Amino acid sequence: MKALQDESNRRPARMAASDQSLLNLKGVKVLFVDDAPDNRELVVRMLALVEAEVELACNGVEGVEKGLKGDFNVILMDIQMPEMDGYEATTRLRNSGFKNPILAVTAHTRKENLERCLKVGCDDFVCKPINRILLIQKIKEHMAQAVMLPKTAAKA
Repeated sequence: MKALQDESNRRPARMAASDQSLLNLKGVKVLFVDDAPDNRELVVRMLALVEAEVELACNGVEGVEKGLKGDFNVILMDIQMPEMDGYEATTRLRNSGFKNPILAVTAHTRKENLERCLKVGCDDFVCKPINRILLIQKIKEHMAQAVMLPKTAAKA
């Protein structure tokens, strides 16, 4: 598990046109779990610009079901949702053997909230409002780490 870092210190500068190719996610399968239609539409648009394949889930129950059935490279997990929150959904995914990166997506950025995200099995977090370049960079970073280091299932 990665040490908690203040995301505000990691915000990237605007990318030069020649660096845009570094952000390409062509062929990357992403599951975005969020109960807010506006957030789902925004992330789909952000990731479509870099050619990622995005599937959506409207709550944690649907997210766990799709996450275990699909072949996703990464899951973006909202934390505050009805029916099943992102903490429980992440715990269930990890306990069921999902090993690829899970990034928490949250507006609740108090240290204890972010630490809880990591404790239940999230690899990292992305704060709302979402910075597109930072989101893409984190997806690429965690996918690269996942290839190098096999994950063990979290025990919650």
